[in-house]
Amino acid sequence: MRAVVVEKCGTSGGMDLKEVDVLGILAGQVRVAVQATIIGFVDTLRVQGLYQTNDPLPFAPGARCRHG
Repeated sequence: MRAVVVEKCGTSGGMDLKEVDVLGILAGQVRVAVQATIIGFVDTLRVQGLYQTNDPLPFAPGARCRHG
């Protein structure tokens, strides 16, 4: 699968489109094919390392759902 990946915080030039491994799904989960998505203002802050929390590198910017 293709994903935008940030390997070094800084400008948007630190984002690359890469092929990444597809993770397996567990019982009770589904896989959804996404044709397009958006990277918003908060994501640009995360890419620059300016957001209030830092993601471990490498990461794929975009909205995430957290459960639990």
